[in-house]
Amino acid sequence: MILLVEDNPGDVLLLETQLEAAGNDIPLRVASTTGYALGVLRARPADLGLVIVDIRLAGCDGWEVLEALAGDPALARIPAAVLTSSSRADDRTHARALGIETESYFIKPVGLEGYRDLVSRLVALHGVPS
Repeated sequence: MILLVEDNPGDVLLLETQLEAAGNDIPLRVASTTGYALGVLRARPADLGLVIVDIRLAGCDGWEVLEALAGDPALARIPAAVLTSSSRADDRTHARALGIETESYFIKPVGLEGYRDLVSRLVALHGVPS
């Protein structure tokens, strides 16, 4: 299962559409709050193949999810990526400090083609079936 921590329905739809177009049949669970995301992480860690986190959520903090992944040995094995609108250097540095590789920090693309490219890169980096 892929856990997508994202509060923007448009971004969810674009990513979901491109995952399906790529032939991905792995279930996508969407969490629009960090509380829900943390609940899924703790309840079903063995089911998760990838966690994709928007660090800039309305009213909550996506960093909390990344900190939980980095700080809990039972969760640390789950690959993670950042998908955000933030290109700030301090956000990239913070993500690296939490174990997010530079190539797994993605700026949200614009449009279907951008999301198609994003899915291709996620497949290449994290082995998400295509």
